[in-house]
Parts: sequence; structure tokens; C-alpha cells
Amino acid sequence: MAKTSDAIKVVHVEDNAIDRANMARLIENSDSFVLVRQFDNCADALSYIEATPPDLVIFDIHFEEGTSLPFAKKVMEMDLPFAFVSSHDQFALQSYDLGGIHYIVKPITSEQLEAIGRRVQQVKQVDPVERVLSNIKDALHRPSRIIVNAQNRITVLQLADVVYVQADGAYSSFYLLNGDVVVSSKPTNHYEEDILKNDDFIRVHRKYIINQRHLLNIEKKRLNAVFNFSNGLHITLNKFRREDLL
Repeated sequence: MAKTSDAIKVVHVEDNAIDRANMARLIENSDSFVLVRQFDNCADALSYIEATPPDLVIFDIHFEEGTSLPFAKKVMEMDLPFAFVSSHDQFALQSYDLGGIHYIVKPITSEQLEAIGRRVQQVKQVDPVERVLSNIKDALHRPSRIIVNAQNRITVLQLADVVYVQADGAYSSFYLLNGDVVVSSKPTNHYEEDILKNDDFIRVHRKYIINQRHLLNIEKKRLNAVFNFSNGLHITLNKFRREDLL
């Protein structure tokens, strides 16, 4: 099948010959992809993609030498989209935390392969950075303090000293300019309304509310965006996980 010039170039890593053949067949029958190389181990695949980066890397979790999670971290550092296709589902959440754009349990179908392709395209479109930049304001009237239930004490925090607030289940962590972290026994939504009355703050993710006055810069990548703050703190947002971004 003739492929168009914008077909997604794929490197596939799989130590099972039958699964490699199945993937090769699916890609051959798709207009959206072109298979540039297949490997049966992560080491050889890494050497290849470092020299010739593809548009997408698809690989299994389990190999004879161990899991592919260290390989996934290397691929993430190269800012390449990647997806897992595995016989096991227990690593799904971890794969997304590493920046994976999809996790599919074998056997993969043509419909699932096309879904991966759509997500590769979405990586280019989902961008929390513009949301932050477009919402930076300089309002004159805003709340300046917030009362936080911090373990066995009640703490009054100056909002100007808060760099960001991180949700952690039923708890909230307030990261301060001086490096301290105040942990509250109440969830972030308990404080959200009051915090967001101060226009310096904006929710950029289901887990994070940031103080834009302390935002130093934003490193924009295809798979994630790193928010760097003036006191050296930083957070990384996976741009693909649309259900997390606001």
C-alpha cells in the first residue's frame, strides 16, 4: 500500500515474533502509518531512535531482560510520542505517568492502532501553556491570605508566598516561596474558590493551582510542559492527558 508523506513513522519493539508480524500487518494495511524498523530488544531500538528519531515508538512492557520502563523514560527524555502494547494491564497508570500516549492490551486491533495515530496528532494540539499566558492578570483587588488546616494547627498563609498548590487525594500541599511545604488535611477543592478569587492564581491541571507571579518560564515540548518557578521549584504537565488539563 502506497503511503503518504505525512504517514506516521513507527519504530516497533517486541520480542514476540508473532506479535511483530501482527503489528507489521496492521501498519501495512493502514494509510496512517509506515513501519520504519522493528526490534526484538530495547537496547538496539534505543540506539536506532537516538540516531534516527521516528514519529512514534510502540513497544511491549515485558522483555527477557526485564520491563521496558527504563526504555520508556529514555524515549520520554527524547520527547518522542510512545505507546505500550502489552499482555498485562497492571502498568497502565505508570505508563501514562511516564508520558505514554496510549496503553493497549494485546491483541491490538486496527481500530486501536488508528486511535494511537489520532493521539499522536493530538499531542501537537493540546497545550496548557497558552491557557496560562492568556490568563495572567494584574488585578488590584484580591484576597491576600488563606486559612489552612495543617495537621494539628491552623495556619494563616500569605497567598503571595504560595508558589503552587498540589492536590493529593484528600490532602493539599501548599508549596511556599521559602521552600517550606504546608500539608493540609483537607482536599484542594476546599480552598479552590478562595484561592482563585486572587487573579494571580490559575488552575492548570486537575492536581495543580499555580501562582503566576512566581512563574519564571515554561519549557514547551511535544509531550509535556515544564513550569519553572522563581524559587527553583518546577512541575511537569503531560500535555496529552486531556482529562487532566483544564
